[in-house]
Amino acid sequence: MRKKLLSILLILFSFNTCFFLQNSQPVHAKTLGTRTTIPARFRGNWYSHGHRMTITANSISGWGMITTRGKVYRITLKQSDYMKPSNKIIYIWNYGKKLEIAPRGWQANEFQIVRKNGRKCLLMYEGASVIPYYKR
Repeated sequence: MRKKLLSILLILFSFNTCFFLQNSQPVHAKTLGTRTTIPARFRGNWYSHGHRMTITANSISGWGMITTRGKVYRITLKQSDYMKPSNKIIYIWNYGKKLEIAPRGWQANEFQIVRKNGRKCLLMYEGASVIPYYKR
């Protein structure tokens, strides 16, 4: 009788362990990428047709965006599949000279610095449209 009870407990314990391992915790930002800041060439006040966008080392705000201030993590494209929406996290990753910024872990916008008409220009790719921002 004792052996049967021990074997039943052992089987239940093994099922619980298997179930626990399958339902492990999601990947957190601390294990997802390295802590960094937004590169200096993208920072500053940028203007486009009367609208202002401000990018600092750890925040982004502007026309069509809610101000997001938080920890910035640099991730790879492969890691971007595991982004978790959060109000305090900004994910960034590079495509050569372009920078993808996903404030709050939502839709990523692509940014690129170019020279246009002799002025420094920040191009923001949002969906199919390209919005140029200039410094004053």
